[in-house]
Amino acid sequence: LLAAVGFATAAHWTTARLDLGSWLGFGHSALLSDGVAGIFLALVGTTGAAVSIALLEQRPSRLTAGLHSLILLAVATVVGADQAFVFLLAWETITLSLYLLAGSNRDRPGALVAAYFGGGLSKVAGACILAAFALLYGKTGSFAFHDWAHAAGGLGAARSVAFVLLLVGFGSKIGLIPLQAGLPPLYAAAPNATAATIAI
Repeated sequence: LLAAVGFATAAHWTTARLDLGSWLGFGHSALLSDGVAGIFLALVGTTGAAVSIALLEQRPSRLTAGLHSLILLAVATVVGADQAFVFLLAWETITLSLYLLAGSNRDRPGALVAAYFGGGLSKVAGACILAAFALLYGKTGSFAFHDWAHAAGGLGAARSVAFVLLLVGFGSKIGLIPLQAGLPPLYAAAPNATAATIAI
């Protein structure tokens, strides 16, 4: 489903929108997919489907299969979120899921150490992102990414501070040198084909 939506929107055949309303209490929110978001959704959906097929042959535990699915859902939410609170909620879901996935095979030597180390660095990254979002909210009074984009020119020094915080936060998750230290242990500890899920 993710791949289908991603390919359709990346090709500009359509746009996709899932309205979440304002029940979260932090303003109206929605999940959107346009040309750029569609590319990422197509990659997530294709990779996720390939890992799912591999897991069918390996017969993983219910926990492993469930975490794989949860990570796919959370990544799709991160890609499509139009406001910071929904984004951060999905981002922290990814962090927790990666920690649980890496530590799910406790009998494997070093798995728990890798989970603690990778999870700890991910929490530091999450704290940087939270600080940047709080700063931008304080300057704009809104959680909407659209409002932040329009206010970017008038943020002054806060814009630079937010950029550095976001660079550290996202850089540690995507393996930006020298912030990549937490990723190799997570890859090594992930059971079966789910190392590819972490790479998503």
